[in-house]
Amino acid sequence: MPYSTTKHAVVGLSVGLRVEAADHGVRISVVCPGVIDTPLLDKPNPADLPPAGSMPDVRDLLTRMVGMPYPAASLARDVLDRVALNRAIIVSPRHARLAWAAYRLAPGLLIDQSPRRVRAVAGPRRPRRR
Repeated sequence: MPYSTTKHAVVGLSVGLRVEAADHGVRISVVCPGVIDTPLLDKPNPADLPPAGSMPDVRDLLTRMVGMPYPAASLARDVLDRVALNRAIIVSPRHARLAWAAYRLAPGLLIDQSPRRVRAVAGPRRPRRR
């Protein structure tokens, strides 16, 4: 929850700053990347989080959900191209843009379908032991 909250805050802050800074010649873009191929995908959960248990590793899970992670160099090119075009919100790669567009058109549909999609790929979650 804190992760998604922070992402929404960064987008809102960036869009607000873009509007305020435009009169001063300052251009602001915010980057919303999809699944990018970085070493982070290969790391286990941090020690202060419960182990993933029988869940597949992060790279495997995300690959089954959205396809192969997007190369970081390709993301960099996309970002530079869109910054040059003065885009306010940069969403890349293409499958991330499609998900973003679907969310903007029918947020309820994506919100309702996402948990089912995750369960279909990862299997049902086991309750945490306390």
